[in-house]
Amino acid sequence: MLRLTALCPPDQTESVVAVLQGQPDTKNVLCMRGVEVGSGHDMVTAFVPRGAIDVVLERLRALRRWAAGELTLLDVDLVVREDDDGDEEQTLGWEMMLDRAQGEARLTRWYLVFMAVAGLLAAIGLVADLPIVIVGAMSISPDLAPVNAIAVALVTGAMQRMLRGLRTLAVGLGVVTVVAYLAMQSFLITGLLGRGEVEINETLATFVSVVDPFTIIVALAAGVTAMVAFVTDQGTTAVGVAISVTTIPAAAYLGVMLAGGFFSQAAGSLKVLIVNILCVMLAQAVTLILVRLWRQRRLRRQLATE
Repeated sequence: MLRLTALCPPDQTESVVAVLQGQPDTKNVLCMRGVEVGSGHDMVTAFVPRGAIDVVLERLRALRRWAAGELTLLDVDLVVREDDDGDEEQTLGWEMMLDRAQGEARLTRWYLVFMAVAGLLAAIGLVADLPIVIVGAMSISPDLAPVNAIAVALVTGAMQRMLRGLRTLAVGLGVVTVVAYLAMQSFLITGLLGRGEVEINETLATFVSVVDPFTIIVALAAGVTAMVAFVTDQGTTAVGVAISVTTIPAAAYLGVMLAGGFFSQAAGSLKVLIVNILCVMLAQAVTLILVRLWRQRRLRRQLATE
C-alpha cells in the first residue's frame, strides 16, 4: 500500500478527490482545505494499492502540471486490518510481515519477464554446459518472493493469500519451463543443436532429475536461510539464488527434456521440482513458527518485568 499526497489549488480539489474515489480499493481519502503555507493549496491524501498507482498517477497528471513536491508517494509498511479470512492478526508485527510478503509476491508482468529471462538463460546454460549462466539465471529469478509469501500465509492462517502465492509461484515456474522448451525447440530447428547432440552435464543432470538425500538437504537449508533473511530483513541476491537453485534449473531442465523428447528425464525433473518446493516450504514454515514462538516468549518476558 502507498500513501499518496497531493497539494492542489482549491478549484481542482474536487477533481483530485474524484480520481482517488473512482479507483477501486483506494482507502482513506482525506481532504484538508487551505493547509499549505504560502499558497493556501488544499492537501488530499489517500492509501492507494501498488497495482493501481500507475493508473492514479496518469489520471492526476491529466488534470494539471504538478510542481516538484506537490505530488508525493510514501511506502506504508503497515496497514492494520482484518485478514482475508476474517480473523484479526494477533500482533502488529505479524500483520506487517504478512502484508509485506503478499505485496512482494504479486503476479505482475515484470515478475513474468524476469522468470522468462531466467528460463532462457537456464536453458542455454544447460545445453551449452555453462554453469555460470545458470547461476545468472538463478540470480535474476524473483521466485523468492512468492515462496516467502506462501510460508508466511500458511503459518499465519491466511489461506486465501497462500493460494495467491501458490498461483504466482506456479505461473512463474510454468513460464520458465515453457520458455526453456521453446528455446530448445528453436535450437533444434535452427540447427544450433542436433537431436543427438543434446548432452547435459551428467552431474548437473543428476542434481535436477534424481531425488536423493542431498536434494532434500539443499532444499531444507535453502528454506531456513530464506525465512531467516526475510524475518530479519537481511535479504540479499545470494539468498534468492539459494532458493532458485531448487527451482529454476529443474524447471528449465523439464522444458529442455520435453523439447528433446526425453520424457523419463522430464518426469524426474518434475519430481525433483515438487520435492524441492515442498521441502523449502516445510523448512520455511518450521523456521517461522520457531521464530514466532521465540518472539512471543521474549515479549511475555518483557511485559512481565514492567
